[in-house]
Parts: sequence; structure tokens; C-alpha cells
Amino acid sequence: MQRELNISEGKLLEFERDIKNTLYKESLQEIWLTGGLAAFTPEVIDTLRKKFEISRIDHSVIEAALLREFRKNRIRGTILVVDEDDKTLLEISSQLRSNFFAVIAPGNLEEVTACLKIATPNFILSEINFQSGPLGFDLYEFIRSTPYTKQIPFLFMTEKMDRNTLLIGKRLGVDEFIVKPIDYELLIETLNGKLRHRGPQP
Repeated sequence: MQRELNISEGKLLEFERDIKNTLYKESLQEIWLTGGLAAFTPEVIDTLRKKFEISRIDHSVIEAALLREFRKNRIRGTILVVDEDDKTLLEISSQLRSNFFAVIAPGNLEEVTACLKIATPNFILSEINFQSGPLGFDLYEFIRSTPYTKQIPFLFMTEKMDRNTLLIGKRLGVDEFIVKPIDYELLIETLNGKLRHRGPQP
């Protein structure tokens, strides 16, 4: 059939991805309708992702879209969170979602680029230091040099707030620094304050 319809291999893979994403989204919708936000446990999500062979990027975008659909009157904004430690990424995402933020959670800089082609977040929250170095500053400069992302508030996470890091951040114009371990009450109030300052989100 592929030959008869003259469908390229690339187009076929794209069709398969779209079908899997649709089935995955429908499964997430069913979970939401039966169990609400509390039903979105890491175990349930991981099982579904493996079942439908969904990438982390596609999962993040689908989940964020679903949250907007189901809670459009309550969702405060969308946050792109970048941390290569899966445990930390999961913890931060869970805390933000429980406070009515939709989360897109890429684990590295390549995934960030892919995510930004699909969705534009209201905030970016990124670790400064990755295993290969302080790549958070590279991400920040990329965000600020790209026309459709340069106005997005950018918050850095760091375990050590030394004077040199703070100086570099201030010179670059970084919006906020969040010290790990994260004080989530402080983080949420920081985000809420920025939302109030910027006005209603689209």
C-alpha cells in the first residue's frame, strides 16, 4: 500500500507518530476523566509512554495541551523546565502541576529546541550546570537571540549561588535565580508575581 500510494518512508513515520500521539492523548483524557490530576502518577504515565512509544518531548507537549483543555479557566501558565536529572525534573514538574501550571519538561538542550518549535511557554526554568558544563547560559543566550522567545521570562536553578554566577546572570539580564533545594512556595509566588505583572496570559 505504501508503494501504491507513493508514500515516502519519512511521511510514513510521521503518520505513525501522529496516530500514536492521538491514541496516547485519548488514553490520557480517559485517565483524567476517571481519576483527575491525582491519577497522573509517574508509574501510569511511564507505562502509557512505553505502550505507545511516545517520546518525552511529545508527552510534555500533549500533557500541557490537555491541561489547558481541561483546566482552561484555572491553568496559570505553561512552564518549560530543563534539568537533565530525571528525578529532579519529575519533582519540579509535579509541584508545578499541583499549583495549576502546565509543564513541558525536556531533559537536554536538543529537546528544548524541539519543544520550542511546537509550543511557546510563558516561563522557562532551567538548571545552569549540566554534566558538560554551565550550558544554561548558552540556552539563555539562545532564547534571548530568538525573536519569538526573547521576551519569555527566564529563571535559573542552581545549587551554588556564588558571586561570579550572580554577576554573569545580572549582566545577561536573567530574570530570577532559584536556589536548590527549591523552596516551592517561593518559586510559585515568584511565578504568580510575574504573571500579575505581565497581565492575563493568552
